[in-house]
Amino acid sequence: MSKKNILFLSTFICVIAFVISCPLMHDYKLYVNQWKILAKGENLPNYDNAYGVLHYLFTPFAKIYNQLPKLIFVGIYMYASYKLYELILKQTGVKLARISLLVLLLNPLFWIFGVIYGSNDLFVAATSFLSILYYYTKKTNKSAIYLFLGITYKFSPLFILPFLGIDARKINYKYFLIIGLTIIILYTFGYLFWGNSIFNPFIYGSVRSSKLLSVFAFINSSYAPLSFINIYNLDFLSIYCMIISWFVLFGLYLYFKLDKPIMIFTSFSSVLLFYKVGHHQFYFTLLFITLYIFSSHWEFIRQNKPILISTLVFWSWLFLVTIIYLITDEYKGQFNLIRELVGGPTFIIHSIMNILYLRLAFKIKHKNNTHLSN
Repeated sequence: MSKKNILFLSTFICVIAFVISCPLMHDYKLYVNQWKILAKGENLPNYDNAYGVLHYLFTPFAKIYNQLPKLIFVGIYMYASYKLYELILKQTGVKLARISLLVLLLNPLFWIFGVIYGSNDLFVAATSFLSILYYYTKKTNKSAIYLFLGITYKFSPLFILPFLGIDARKINYKYFLIIGLTIIILYTFGYLFWGNSIFNPFIYGSVRSSKLLSVFAFINSSYAPLSFINIYNLDFLSIYCMIISWFVLFGLYLYFKLDKPIMIFTSFSSVLLFYKVGHHQFYFTLLFITLYIFSSHWEFIRQNKPILISTLVFWSWLFLVTIIYLITDEYKGQFNLIRELVGGPTFIIHSIMNILYLRLAFKIKHKNNTHLSN
């Protein structure tokens, strides 16, 4: 048996053991409570959630076994990890492929927020990444289906859609049509069964208060770093910063015809950077895209020490604060200081990395132009 298969098998066995032994906790406890309500044939009240209609369709699985949806989340994450491993193996060789697989399967973000807490962001991240992967392997129908699954569970993959649907300023109408029609069909089905409750997430996602890794939570903390200019809360700016930064980066991508994977990374990264709800689990998608860029642009990245260092620092930091989150009971009690301040350094580290990746996109563009002119 190969080392890869041994790692997958041992990880899968450990996942099953953890899922069976772990009690319902964190957000997954909320999921199960919602599925219980839906299983009774009742509509959801104004629940505090930002989940799309696909979340409701996991009700039958939860009715069979309340940990079954978690196993599905973890399973599709591992499948996406395996597909990325295969891709990296072909593009750059065994060494980087093994390192990437180890990172995906052994990182604390996966084990804490995926296996233990059961975050549905595993599902969203895996389907979003698979849509990118199948897009580049010329399987656009598969790509569209996976992106549809991600979008109908949460709305964040919508920020990836335009990059996959528009190539070299040419619109792929079929791609948009497949996703658009399937979304309409699923939401029509959802409305007939569950009424207006399926639209609650559209509102809830925009009115939530700032939290955890967000710079807005840092500004809004009791330490109020901007109090010297009488600013104590800037949460209202979050949505504007997200949208404006995304449109600027998408505009740069179109105008300068910049590298697609890197611009998907920088644009999605900027959304996370400015979203006021800075939950750790939102970074699953960015982890997949990071490793994908390393595989597809390894020759550029290996010669760019600032990119290597900033990426290593960012993910080391994120994995560290994830571990601390677990052992301090979510930064509570005597560790509340961490909850108040963690958004500040996260924003700085994240911003530096994002700027360097944008600079890399322009460097690649310049090098390609120079190569063509020669």
